[in-house]
Amino acid sequence: GNFMQDHDEFPLFYRRYVDDTFCLFRDRFAAEMFFIFLNSIDNNIKFEMEWEQDNKLEFLDTVVMRSSTSNYPDISTKVKATDKGLFYHFNSFVPMKYKLNLVSTLVYRIYKIASNYHLLHLDLEVLKKKLVSNGFPLYLVETSIAKVLSKFYAYNSQDKKNGDGENVVMVLPYLGHISYSTKRKLVKLLSKFYPNINFRIVFTRGYRLSNMFAYKDRLPLSCRSCVVYYTQCEKCGPSAAYVGKTKNTLYERFYSSSGHLHPSNTNSALLGHFDKTRDPECEFVFSNVKILDSAKYDFKLRYVESILLKYDKQNLNTQERSIPLNVV
Repeated sequence: GNFMQDHDEFPLFYRRYVDDTFCLFRDRFAAEMFFIFLNSIDNNIKFEMEWEQDNKLEFLDTVVMRSSTSNYPDISTKVKATDKGLFYHFNSFVPMKYKLNLVSTLVYRIYKIASNYHLLHLDLEVLKKKLVSNGFPLYLVETSIAKVLSKFYAYNSQDKKNGDGENVVMVLPYLGHISYSTKRKLVKLLSKFYPNINFRIVFTRGYRLSNMFAYKDRLPLSCRSCVVYYTQCEKCGPSAAYVGKTKNTLYERFYSSSGHLHPSNTNSALLGHFDKTRDPECEFVFSNVKILDSAKYDFKLRYVESILLKYDKQNLNTQERSIPLNVV
């Protein structure tokens, strides 16, 4: 701290959040010298610097402005240039609690950032316009704002009510209006028979159309990679089976130049089975290959393969294991 204060090029004020830093300097020259100093520390780390424009500087979710009436800056909530003012619409099929919490969260954020009541009022007015344009009733928005602000300026006796009781949360699927009537009946019954317990009912999104469909199309067998697989002779069955693993696609593992079924592969256990039996009815059908497991990393594949080689009954893969298995 003393070292920074004794050098003019170091900031008078320095605050950092992750990779964003806010600094105050005596003049522009000191800021430029400090910027050059930071970029000279390590060639692999390069900093960028933003100057205040029109007496304003954006930092994280805030806008810091020079004040004409105070030595302290004015701070308000930042609105990005790309912001379209879109939230989910008030008529969306989501629990009312979610809609109320959206308003409360945004109001709380504005309140904590605003440095004075004038800026608080301006930011709340902007928020109200956005919410109303998304279908939120004005009276509901203003009521929610009042509830949030009252927590900071008024004592709420309900916060202390039943504070010593046990808290129980019940999670139910959201089914529209029937959910609220069910909630009222449950709260009434539970409060009657368990007066010392604080019940809270939370709604979750129910079954949706998207639940009926997979997020991605299933990959064809030939394109699957990083798997442990099983194949067997169509005639001999499990007595001529092979368990293996591959990082490449299954198609490459079977048909590349070093694949199981490529004619030029002299080390293939599957082709060796053909040479041994000399039976034209023996064959390995690629479409019948079974995937036993999959993993993101090769060492996990090797562990799974080693376990299966030790305990699974197959005889074509004569490898004892692909990685040591030690019992601790």
